[in-house]
Amino acid sequence: MALSDYITPIYKGLDIFDHQLVGFIPAIPVDGRVSRLAKGKTMNVFKADVGDVVDYSASMNFTDTDGDDTKMGSVPVEIEEVKTVTVSLDGEEEEGVKQSIDYDSLMTQRFYKAFSKLRNYIEAYLANKCVIGASRATGTIGTVPFGTAGDLSDMAALARILDDNGADIDNRQLILNSASLESLRGKMNNLFKANEKGDDSFLRSGYLNIPLEGFNIWSSAGLKTHTAGAGSGYALSAAATENATSISVDTGTGTILAGDFITLAGDTNKYVVNTGITAPGAIEIGTPGLMAAAADNTVVTKGAAYLPNVALRPDAIAFGARAPYLYGGKDAGEHRIVQDPISKLPFDIALYYGHGKARMEVSIAYGAKVTDSNNIALLIQ
Repeated sequence: MALSDYITPIYKGLDIFDHQLVGFIPAIPVDGRVSRLAKGKTMNVFKADVGDVVDYSASMNFTDTDGDDTKMGSVPVEIEEVKTVTVSLDGEEEEGVKQSIDYDSLMTQRFYKAFSKLRNYIEAYLANKCVIGASRATGTIGTVPFGTAGDLSDMAALARILDDNGADIDNRQLILNSASLESLRGKMNNLFKANEKGDDSFLRSGYLNIPLEGFNIWSSAGLKTHTAGAGSGYALSAAATENATSISVDTGTGTILAGDFITLAGDTNKYVVNTGITAPGAIEIGTPGLMAAAADNTVVTKGAAYLPNVALRPDAIAFGARAPYLYGGKDAGEHRIVQDPISKLPFDIALYYGHGKARMEVSIAYGAKVTDSNNIALLIQ
């Protein structure tokens, strides 16, 4: 059999895959520039930085350097992962299957599972990137959000973080973990009352078909408990200014990890650590940085483990995905690239013949990095 003989089960499997509910993959667009990168090679994604507001000063000196001559910042992004899932049968297995069940139906399910396994890897990868690249967090560890009927304060707190960060109000996405989605479904009776919401779609399907509090709502199994570092006893080793993103600490011991959140004495904000430490040094937190200045020796407290929900704008992260590159553009197999029309993920389907059997591989290369922490906030529990 040739690869063309498997086109029907491949696309049927892709169609089933399309109907699964994921959050990060459909919420974050694929960037064609990043997708073209070879694995391990980086490109700079530029940030639209401008200077601060200063007093206008007229001058006849055309080489005048007054003002804030801020250059555009950039973030290096690369394709980090190349993954594959094998779909194979030997001749005896193939004939046995054909004698007992519908062969195309079995292959449809196998391709669907291959797509799903790769999708789950990518979903968890994007979730982790967003968590460790966020700006600030809201919520209480040990308390599932949306626990009070009709109360959307948790969503309002997320919106406030993005508002205060200067994030645009359009195209905001909220990806919930399963526990938070369960609470939203079970407690928010104002959403499944047709006379209040305007229709009964949430009551019937369990998913919102319109934005809520300015967010498009998704759910994701890729959101896992973040295990916090073991660091303790830290304090600022120097005064930190408002908007500072690099915070020097001393006196303490142990690790503070990317994805941990910290608080400073006298400041209720939960700042997400983007780059951690293993000993006294400089912690990097997400932009816009500290919301208020802090004095030398201010106590720094690290939060415990938590389960996140993520609010973001799609332009917060650069994401590339493509079929793996082949040496000289070919190898010993027969290849076909198929693209999921919903998520735009491209998969390479390859068929290789061996001794008495054939092996098919479903493969994809991908990479991502947060480029603007201002556009990501966490709701923790």
